[in-house]
Amino acid sequence: MDVVNNICQFLSASTNHTFMILWAIGVLFFIIMEFMTLGLTHIWYAFGCILAGIAAYNDVSVFLQLVIFIVSSTVLVLLTRPIAEKHVNGKTKRTNVDRLIGQTAIVKETINNKKEQGVVRVNGMDWTARTEEIDEVILKGKPVEILDIQGIKLIVRKKK
Repeated sequence: MDVVNNICQFLSASTNHTFMILWAIGVLFFIIMEFMTLGLTHIWYAFGCILAGIAAYNDVSVFLQLVIFIVSSTVLVLLTRPIAEKHVNGKTKRTNVDRLIGQTAIVKETINNKKEQGVVRVNGMDWTARTEEIDEVILKGKPVEILDIQGIKLIVRKKK
């Protein structure tokens, strides 16, 4: 209870100048966290601190400063992070392997997920294969449709 009383006394005795300093410390903290994690998350909270610091400079109440910080940070994360993430993580090089999805392959070695076995041949190349259903077994010689690629394994199902 003493901690709560101390915080309340600090808040009532503090000036907006003090909160400007606290928001500046918040900016530094979130920028450092962003450099440590590189997750494009903390930087938006730093911007929220900047906006709250501007509010403190203009003698806005502490409650409203907190609302500005929370709302602006949340809006920035929700609206800009997906865009920024696409540009930062968009450097992944796509390969022609993606073209295999939807093609037909022939089972060269029976596919059995439980035994971790299965090979298919598509476009003259052999690929490790697994079925989308864990209990499904597809026998040698059967045609399959390629649904996905997970690592170096093709995920397939019986051709209809």
